[in-house]
Amino acid sequence: MAAGRPSPLNADLSERLLPVAEAIAEPLRGFACAPALDPRPADDATAALLRYLGRAPGVDPLSRPAAAVLRDPGRALEWTR
Repeated sequence: MAAGRPSPLNADLSERLLPVAEAIAEPLRGFACAPALDPRPADDATAALLRYLGRAPGVDPLSRPAAAVLRDPGRALEWTR
């Protein structure tokens, strides 16, 4: 995605990665992983994984809000609501 290519993350891979993320993400929260976002009923496996890792599904990491967060990490929570 960062290079303008489609994400290699698909439903099958996401389903296999979620248990791994659940096993290792908690100790990394706050410095390597953002706080988990609340799951939504319509989430597929990829959206669930991304939300668990503190990423909003469908948000381009190079978008203006993401770039603003990189400049001002204290505003990160504003963009996840």
